[in-house]
Amino acid sequence: MHTTPWPVLPIAKFSADMTEGSAPLTVQFSDLSPNSPFFWEWSFGTGDSSIIQNPEYTYTQPGIYSVSLRIDDGHPLGLGEEHLRNFIWVRSDTLAFDSIVAVKGQTTSLPVYLSNSSLIKKIGLSFSLSNVTGVTVDSFDILATRTSNFERVSFAVANPGSGQWLIEMIPDTNGGANYLPVGSGLFIKLLIKVDTSAPSGIIEIDTAAISGQGTVISSVWGEYFPDIYISGKIVVGCAYGDANCDGAAANILDLTYMVDFIFRSGPPPPSS
Repeated sequence: MHTTPWPVLPIAKFSADMTEGSAPLTVQFSDLSPNSPFFWEWSFGTGDSSIIQNPEYTYTQPGIYSVSLRIDDGHPLGLGEEHLRNFIWVRSDTLAFDSIVAVKGQTTSLPVYLSNSSLIKKIGLSFSLSNVTGVTVDSFDILATRTSNFERVSFAVANPGSGQWLIEMIPDTNGGANYLPVGSGLFIKLLIKVDTSAPSGIIEIDTAAISGQGTVISSVWGEYFPDIYISGKIVVGCAYGDANCDGAAANILDLTYMVDFIFRSGPPPPSS
């Protein structure tokens, strides 16, 4: 039997042990309602519900979820309710570098893909090359990509000697562009320049922390790191028919090189 004075209105309160993270995200909800309720009805924003006092719930899909709790503590005015809008943020973002074959003496485009589950207002793309002998990131291209309308895309850090770069990407600086919408696909192309002196082999390209900052995405809900990273490979070699590996189209110099090798004990063609 309730013996103390009732509050003016019925009161429901709750908390969660975490409110953001990668899918699948398991959240422990706790009832904090005063006055010893004896009935609980939770709504997790997904269409699912529970009548347990302190339920655990797993969010399997990315999104922003509102959570509600209704309780009955016998208050004469009825049920108490608390509704927290946009309370749970579940992410499942992927950043993926493609793998390419890069010919010595040429510049080759390396696609980078992003799958994002919330509106994005800024991207800090940091990455490194495992070997920079004769190889560098010469520039970038956003034409025909998801970020083609971004108002600012520039190198914030460019250290070719150490093989580290940071590209700052902002869609809206003067109110003229929209945020990057939820979606997936190509969002930038890195232009990889390979000198004729570059050794043949495989170079890893992957995200990296530069000056203490890794790849950071700023959304309308906050900052976060992509949940999944996929590194890429740059396979450096010579073009077919380029026997002397000088980066030029096959010509008389390549034929002369092969004649020297076969008939005059000249050096073998560089490994491709």
